[in-house]
Amino acid sequence: MIYISYFIIGLLVHFKNPFRYIRGYKTLRGIDFYTGIKDWLGGYPYEYASISEIEQYFIKFNSVCVEKKEVRSLGCNEFLFRKDNV
Repeated sequence: MIYISYFIIGLLVHFKNPFRYIRGYKTLRGIDFYTGIKDWLGGYPYEYASISEIEQYFIKFNSVCVEKKEVRSLGCNEFLFRKDNV
Protein backbone atom coordinates (compact mmCIF):
# COMPACT_ATOMS: atom_id res chain seq x y z
CA MET A 1 0.00 0.00 0.00
CA ILE A 2 2.91 2.35 0.71
CA TYR A 3 4.33 1.77 -2.76
CA ILE A 4 0.96 2.46 -4.43
CA SER A 5 0.70 5.76 -2.52
CA TYR A 6 4.22 6.68 -3.55
CA PHE A 7 3.43 5.74 -7.17
CA ILE A 8 0.27 7.88 -7.23
CA ILE A 9 2.16 10.85 -5.77
CA GLY A 10 4.74 10.38 -8.51
CA LEU A 11 2.01 10.50 -11.16
CA LEU A 12 0.57 13.68 -9.63
CA VAL A 13 3.99 15.33 -9.50
CA HIS A 14 4.32 14.65 -13.23
CA PHE A 15 0.82 16.09 -13.84
CA LYS A 16 -0.72 12.74 -14.78
CA ASN A 17 -4.20 11.71 -13.71
CA PRO A 18 -3.69 8.61 -11.51
CA PHE A 19 -7.27 7.40 -11.99
CA ARG A 20 -6.96 7.53 -15.78
CA TYR A 21 -3.54 5.87 -15.63
CA ILE A 22 -4.77 2.99 -13.44
CA ARG A 23 -7.93 2.51 -15.55
CA GLY A 24 -5.87 2.36 -18.76
CA TYR A 25 -3.03 0.28 -17.33
CA LYS A 26 -4.36 -3.05 -18.62
CA THR A 27 -4.58 -1.67 -22.16
CA LEU A 28 -1.09 -0.22 -21.85
CA ARG A 29 0.67 -3.18 -20.18
CA GLY A 30 -1.64 -6.17 -20.76
CA ILE A 31 -2.22 -6.89 -17.06
CA ASP A 32 -4.26 -5.36 -14.26
CA PHE A 33 -2.57 -2.50 -12.38
CA TYR A 34 -2.60 -4.26 -8.99
CA THR A 35 -1.32 -7.51 -10.53
CA GLY A 36 1.47 -5.50 -12.12
CA ILE A 37 2.39 -3.95 -8.77
CA LYS A 38 2.46 -7.37 -7.05
CA ASP A 39 4.50 -8.82 -9.90
CA TRP A 40 6.97 -5.94 -9.85
CA LEU A 41 7.41 -5.94 -6.08
CA GLY A 42 7.52 -9.74 -5.96
CA GLY A 43 10.59 -9.72 -8.17
CA TYR A 44 12.74 -8.13 -5.48
CA PRO A 45 15.21 -8.97 -4.20
CA TYR A 46 16.73 -10.68 -7.17
CA GLU A 47 20.21 -11.90 -7.89
CA TYR A 48 22.06 -10.36 -10.82
CA ALA A 49 24.12 -12.60 -13.10
CA SER A 50 26.67 -11.20 -15.55
CA ILE A 51 26.69 -12.19 -19.20
CA SER A 52 29.77 -14.37 -18.70
CA GLU A 53 28.15 -16.10 -15.69
CA ILE A 54 25.10 -16.97 -17.82
CA GLU A 55 27.27 -18.32 -20.63
CA GLN A 56 29.42 -20.34 -18.21
CA TYR A 57 26.32 -21.82 -16.56
CA PHE A 58 25.03 -23.20 -19.87
CA ILE A 59 28.40 -24.74 -20.77
CA LYS A 60 27.63 -27.38 -18.13
CA PHE A 61 24.70 -28.46 -20.30
CA ASN A 62 26.76 -28.62 -23.52
CA SER A 63 25.09 -25.46 -24.78
CA VAL A 64 26.73 -22.66 -26.73
CA CYS A 65 25.56 -19.07 -26.96
CA VAL A 66 24.92 -18.42 -30.65
CA GLU A 67 23.33 -14.99 -30.31
CA LYS A 68 22.95 -12.35 -27.61
CA LYS A 69 21.57 -8.86 -27.26
CA GLU A 70 23.17 -6.83 -24.49
CA VAL A 71 21.56 -3.81 -22.85
CA ARG A 72 23.50 -0.94 -21.35
CA SER A 73 21.18 0.11 -18.54
CA LEU A 74 17.59 -0.89 -17.78
CA GLY A 75 16.27 -3.96 -19.51
CA CYS A 76 17.13 -7.59 -19.89
CA ASN A 77 19.94 -9.16 -21.85
CA GLU A 78 18.68 -11.75 -24.33
CA PHE A 79 20.41 -15.02 -25.15
CA LEU A 80 19.95 -17.75 -27.71
CA PHE A 81 21.69 -21.01 -26.83
CA ARG A 82 22.15 -24.09 -28.98
CA LYS A 83 22.71 -27.50 -27.43
CA ASP A 84 25.71 -29.18 -28.97
CA ASN A 85 25.27 -32.86 -29.72
CA VAL A 86 28.16 -34.64 -28.09
